[in-house]
Amino acid sequence: MTPAEPPVPPGRPPAVRPGRKLGPIAPFVGSAHRAWLDPMRESYLASGLTLSDLSTRVRFAKSKLSELLRGVGLYPRWEIVYLLATELGVPNWPLYQLWCQAALEAHRSSEWVDDCTERTPILTATHTAPPL
Repeated sequence: MTPAEPPVPPGRPPAVRPGRKLGPIAPFVGSAHRAWLDPMRESYLASGLTLSDLSTRVRFAKSKLSELLRGVGLYPRWEIVYLLATELGVPNWPLYQLWCQAALEAHRSSEWVDDCTERTPILTATHTAPPL
């Protein structure tokens, strides 16, 4: 008989996830990119989801999600960042502002930014009380 594993408290992911561990953010990622990437990674890690789970939910390849969450490859289009943020419960308006700033830092044109956002269903500009 094998001893049962202790239960995981609600709201906390298990200590070990199946699959490969998410790699670190690439060292060349700029500060504006890191400003939205860090909270996105924290939300992913806190979610308890695997890249496979997330891939199924947002219908995007695991390898591309891994690249996005590590800041490697091409700078991601807003559509995928938006889908990922929605799935992970990250507020999209501040994220959008940070994403735009980072896109310009990554030498993307304002036309590219506009093209990325014109097909996104909703950008809610809900204003909440400022932090204390």
